[in-house]
Amino acid sequence: EGERERIQTIINRNLIKEKFVPFPEAHSQTDDETPSCSGTDEEFGKSLAEIVAKEKADHIKQQRRAIQALGKERLKQLVLCIFEDIHGCGYSDGKVAKDFGLSKATLSRFAGSQWHEKETSIPDLWLNTAQVLSENSTFKEVVKETGFWKQVKATLEKGTQRRAKEPSHE
Repeated sequence: EGERERIQTIINRNLIKEKFVPFPEAHSQTDDETPSCSGTDEEFGKSLAEIVAKEKADHIKQQRRAIQALGKERLKQLVLCIFEDIHGCGYSDGKVAKDFGLSKATLSRFAGSQWHEKETSIPDLWLNTAQVLSENSTFKEVVKETGFWKQVKATLEKGTQRRAKEPSHE
């Protein structure tokens, strides 16, 4: 008697589903109730970068011609480099453009860093990143809990308006 509940408790303790828990909720839980979360902020950022890089490479035919010319692997490297530079607070459009043999204008349209300040069109990479953040349930939960959902939605709306006006990149 009680064996089923004991086994279920062991399963729940060892195979609990990871999820983002707001700090106030986590703080009020006991150690037995607190979900385990193996990921760190650095891993979260790396995971996002890898997902976006793969998505960009998988849809390389939808990219601008200069970006297509990089090829899938080099495009992945470009995206990962940009995210890594941002994480390290050293992102420079000009340096990355030079490192990958792109013009500054091409990189600016792909992953410009000043678009938010100038209210210009959204660079392709940042629009795609907003799409990934909104479509992946884990990322979406984190974005909402950290208070950035409004910015992601605004980026997506602005991107939708832009795409309706622009011709295809193919």
